[in-house]
Amino acid sequence: MGDRQPTNIPPALAIFAYQFSVTFGYVQCVMNLVIATNRFIAVCYPLRYKSIFNKTVCVSVALNVAMQGVLCISLYFSECLCLWDPFSTFFF
Repeated sequence: MGDRQPTNIPPALAIFAYQFSVTFGYVQCVMNLVIATNRFIAVCYPLRYKSIFNKTVCVSVALNVAMQGVLCISLYFSECLCLWDPFSTFFF
C-alpha cells in the first residue's frame, strides 16, 4: 500500500517528545516575556535604556531562561526515574 508509519512507539519516547516540546514552548513564552519587558523599558525609559539593559543583564537573563528550561526537563526526568522499576518486568 505504501510506506506506513510505525504504530509501536514506546510510551517513554512519546512522553519524552511531549515533555521536550512543552519545555521549548515554556522557554519561548518566557523569552517573549523578556522581549516585552525589554521593549517596555526602551519605550518608557529611553534615556536610561543602555544603563538598564546592558550586556551583562542580557546574558544573565538568557542564561536564566535556559536554566529554567533545563530545570523543567530535569524535574520530569527525576520523577520518571523514581517511578521506573526495572524489576517490575521480571517479577509480577
